[in-house]
Amino acid sequence: MDNEGDETYQSGAHIYYAMEEASALKDVKTGNQFPVSYVFSDAKYKSPRQPGNAKGVRGKGMRFDGYSTSADTLPTQEYGSFTVSLWVAPDAFALQTDNRGQVLLTSYDTLGGFELRIYNYGEWGFRAATDMGSVQVRSGDRALQLYRWNHLVAVFDGEAHKLTLYQNGEEVAKSSCPGSKALASTKQLRVGKGYDGAIVADTFDRSMYSGLLDELEIYDRALSSEQIADKYGSLAQAAQQLGVYTDLWMNYETLADDRYAPQYHLRTPLHWQNETYGLFYYNGYYHAFCQQNVLGPYYTDGQRWGHFVSRDLVHWESLVPALLPEDNGIDNTHVFSGGATLDKNGKPVLFYTGVNYEASKLNQISTARPRDPNDPWLEQWDKSGKVVVEQGSVSTRDNFRDPFIYCENGTYYMLIGGTEPTTGDGAIYCYRATDDTLENWEYLSLLHTARRNKYPVLGTCYELPNLFKVQNESKTITKYLLMISPIGGTVNGVYYWLGDFNAQTGTFTPEQEAPTRYDVGPVSQVLCPSGFYDARTDRNLFLTMSRTGMEGGESYESGWATVMTLVKQLSLDDAGNLLARPIEEYEALYGEKLVDVSGNYTVQEANLLLEGVGADMLMLRVEVDAQGASKVGLNVKYKAGGEYVDISYTTDTQQLYISAARSSLDMRHNGAGGGTVPVEGNLVFTVFVDRAMVEAYLNDRNQVTAFGYNTAQQANGVRLYSEGGSPLIKSIRAYRMNSAYGETVPAYWG
Repeated sequence: MDNEGDETYQSGAHIYYAMEEASALKDVKTGNQFPVSYVFSDAKYKSPRQPGNAKGVRGKGMRFDGYSTSADTLPTQEYGSFTVSLWVAPDAFALQTDNRGQVLLTSYDTLGGFELRIYNYGEWGFRAATDMGSVQVRSGDRALQLYRWNHLVAVFDGEAHKLTLYQNGEEVAKSSCPGSKALASTKQLRVGKGYDGAIVADTFDRSMYSGLLDELEIYDRALSSEQIADKYGSLAQAAQQLGVYTDLWMNYETLADDRYAPQYHLRTPLHWQNETYGLFYYNGYYHAFCQQNVLGPYYTDGQRWGHFVSRDLVHWESLVPALLPEDNGIDNTHVFSGGATLDKNGKPVLFYTGVNYEASKLNQISTARPRDPNDPWLEQWDKSGKVVVEQGSVSTRDNFRDPFIYCENGTYYMLIGGTEPTTGDGAIYCYRATDDTLENWEYLSLLHTARRNKYPVLGTCYELPNLFKVQNESKTITKYLLMISPIGGTVNGVYYWLGDFNAQTGTFTPEQEAPTRYDVGPVSQVLCPSGFYDARTDRNLFLTMSRTGMEGGESYESGWATVMTLVKQLSLDDAGNLLARPIEEYEALYGEKLVDVSGNYTVQEANLLLEGVGADMLMLRVEVDAQGASKVGLNVKYKAGGEYVDISYTTDTQQLYISAARSSLDMRHNGAGGGTVPVEGNLVFTVFVDRAMVEAYLNDRNQVTAFGYNTAQQANGVRLYSEGGSPLIKSIRAYRMNSAYGETVPAYWG
């Protein structure tokens, strides 16, 4: 059968949508065209584009993005018998506690019409309104395949009083039906979206489909099983040759010209991600994972493990999710966060939190291993199907998650975050592997807890625990670093202690009882530390998650939500204080040198040097001798008399501060915040601007992060300022930054 388009194919259906066009559904029989709704057709922050096509089983298939793409056609008529035939290549299954499902097509209401839906774990079904009530049948155990073409057929036979489903040419389910005709609908036949979808985050419709559709045909008669088998067989070879299709929501090009979406920070190409974790290096590639929703830029049930790979920790590729929820008694609802390590044979193992809402203990720790360890990208993973750590009596039912693997002297330890049940304080629990399989673990002890009545910021649960052994450059000082992300406290963020880890007892003793906040910027801006020891480079590396300050409607218009901060190297200075600086690999993204001077410049002289510095992707490093100034600061994303993001240091109170309050006249900004950062000697500000994102470091000690959604295209300059004293600017370096995801495309401003 020809696969180059619809011109050579004469469909016997009375309604036939070949899905060849990108922006409209065209009925080949009548020539009627119906526009496709798509968020970027009239994009708000980037250049307009059509929803797009990909190669289909015949000609092209139409893309549906899971949250904005749909089309309304004409109402469906009354049928004595009818057949619906559709090719489907889903790239995500929604997982919903109410199992409403994703709508492929619908005109259904109680008075008439029909609909075709995908349910949890890839089950699918069809229902129709008949003269004797509604009839419905589902595929049961015969689930759809992700990323591959599936041929679905539903046959309503009014004369035989039955409804039958076929998948890839074979009958998979049927039901008797007392009705003799399917009733006409008052609703338009809608493709890709339902009429009764549950709205989440005040904006997003959970009924929407994500993937490809092709060859929608509606016959005004019941096709026979032989005809259906022939119909499938005519395109089966083409479908098999297409194989796996996975680039719908993994294409960084879509947001390359977005005026706000970061272009060199780690993020998913589109839609929603949460914390990143499970980093390791193996066979030439770094791997990182994240919580991900590929159905849109919002949080929903059915979290999966998004997967990134990189040669250098800077240029990342986004792959298909490594782990998905399954109906297995462990991760029926979510595959939540975790960690990774290499076993004693040098092979990767993932440790994840399986969430099952029906279990007596909400969270369970399980593992997965690569199906093919020789695959350079490790794209496919097999779960063990085994709970490797039972919660037992530790923690509380809801708070036991985020396993982190730490290895020392060949012994593997697992840290799990949770809640101390008797006090209600956040806690970390320590386990030790009892054999080389890493499938058997023994409980050692409560690693660490602290009273929230004394330290209210620490809250009721510790998430994403991390443990590192850190040293100064000369390796004369060695300490252990424990990092957490507490929830239920007064100021969320990333907190840490330096101290000592007792490998025999599995306990941590901090040098000082009080925790230290790492990113001291706006409240709840930066969360969820994740890192690992990179034996290849002998470095402890970590990053964090950063919220964007966008609300639901803004995320909908943008198509992305949350981003990671830069990867940082952890170490100690010669006084034993923690240092965290962006890895030197980011220099590979340096583009045009905008300024590189050193000397003794006044603030006014330095600003003259900075007049020509303007870029919405920028690295800026400024060294200042405060010389009695009470405050030293700089504005980035700056337009004279207009918008800017402010970064400052107040010398007498030792306060590092960032504010996005003046950064935008349009979108919601994420406020301001600061904290104490003791500094001796000159001040060194290192600032990375990445479209809307601003990430600033002071003397490699602490950072502040904020987002500024400027409305003026010219708000991309830099200005220094000071209060009191006679500060001297010792050096300025600034580079235009390039994209980490391909060609650097200028931001679109219309």
